[in-house]
Amino acid sequence: MTIVLWFRRSFTLLIIFGLIGFNLLTLLSSTVFAAASSALTTIGFQSTARAVYESRMSTRRNAVKRIGNRLTTRATRVATRKTATLPLKAVPLAGIGVLVGGTAWEVSMLCEDLKDINSLYSEFDIDPDSTDSAMGTVCNMDLPTTNDLLDHITELADVGTEISNYVSGIGEDISELIDFDAGDKEEEPLKEQDIQ
Repeated sequence: MTIVLWFRRSFTLLIIFGLIGFNLLTLLSSTVFAAASSALTTIGFQSTARAVYESRMSTRRNAVKRIGNRLTTRATRVATRKTATLPLKAVPLAGIGVLVGGTAWEVSMLCEDLKDINSLYSEFDIDPDSTDSAMGTVCNMDLPTTNDLLDHITELADVGTEISNYVSGIGEDISELIDFDAGDKEEEPLKEQDIQ
């Protein structure tokens, strides 16, 4: 009976030391770890770390795909609307309203893009320093109204009229200084001494 008890204790100690040694080998040797992982996967066991990794990657892939689809859809809408409103922007006065409305809509779409990029950063545990400041700038932008633009255009037209009047006044002064009839005389050919 003592032999059976001795055999049991020896076998238990051998298993414990064998497992400790195997754990140390898997921690210290990537070859042993890869072989053990492959063997366990073959017989149906999947490591918890790998399962967690694959779960995180699947979540991240889905996040990238979801945000990519949203950005693609939004970009298509923006391009379609910009193309559709192009003729309206050329209409005097009415085009200003189209420009203001279109710009406001585009800025709101850019804000949505930045929000999507921020959510993508959070999925990948990336610090979104640059997008936070950009979101503050883009999402809180004060856009001019149609009346503001009309006032600005009126001011520019007044400045343009003043410049035109000034330039035409200079032209009259210059034409008085230059005798255009003197240009009808034949010029003398250059002599060698004039060239040197």
